[in-house]
Amino acid sequence: MDPNLRIGDSDRDAAVAALRDHHVAGRLTAEEFDDRMAAALAAHTRADLDELFVDLPKDPSSLVVATPIPSKVETSNRRKPLEVVSALTWPAALIFCFATGWQWWWVILIPVFLVPVLTGGHSSHRSRDRRRLEGRSDDSSGSE
Repeated sequence: MDPNLRIGDSDRDAAVAALRDHHVAGRLTAEEFDDRMAAALAAHTRADLDELFVDLPKDPSSLVVATPIPSKVETSNRRKPLEVVSALTWPAALIFCFATGWQWWWVILIPVFLVPVLTGGHSSHRSRDRRRLEGRSDDSSGSE
């Protein structure tokens, strides 16, 4: 193909899409991607576009992409059913006690013991307290 041939919008769009693939794959920084995208949108000939891909692989989709490491959000989803069950034990115990005329009043005590077991012993309070302590230690070190 003649490098001096003029290109159209579809060619520019394809070049930007290829640059985006290279950026997603980590071959281009955000600044490089922005610069090359601006140049691709301003390109008039095939040679202008070819200059943007000189230092990049020809087919970005054929290269192996590393699988991402699971985040904390994904691992915390395992606890979600336990948190829902523990949240529902209080209303369920209250409804049961009202429905039975408080004949089995001791059922209201089950959530007292069940919720800490299911949630890991009030770990949210521990992490909140830990954050408070870390905040105080940061404040004390910054004032010295």
